[in-house]
Amino acid sequence: MRITKNNLTIRVMRESDYSCMAKWLNCDLVLEYYGPRLTLEQVIDKYGPRLNKEHYVTACIVEYSGASIGFIQYYVIPKEQLKVYLLELKEISGANECFRKAMDLRVRKGDESLIESTQNALNYIQRHGGLE
Repeated sequence: MRITKNNLTIRVMRESDYSCMAKWLNCDLVLEYYGPRLTLEQVIDKYGPRLNKEHYVTACIVEYSGASIGFIQYYVIPKEQLKVYLLELKEISGANECFRKAMDLRVRKGDESLIESTQNALNYIQRHGGLE
């Protein structure tokens, strides 16, 4: 399934996206917040179960005017892990800081419509419980 608004599309990740993910995950800007570097095989090992619905996380690709521009994922925290996530709140807020810095960078580049479209798409996912 996919959602599209103002040339921005969020769709469930496919096997054909693995090489793009490997490229993105090895970008210096991404490595500043997320690491270590991953080989293509490691990307497949990590995201394959998500694509096959063997993992509770749903991986998605963000496209703008048909071009893949980013990755997001969403999930409902399993009850047995809820306490762990609440205890690690500082680490979660660190991930939010990474997202905020990326958004700030896009605003400085004049991509306000992309920001608004992304926020609308994320709001849709939140309201509807995700993509199928």
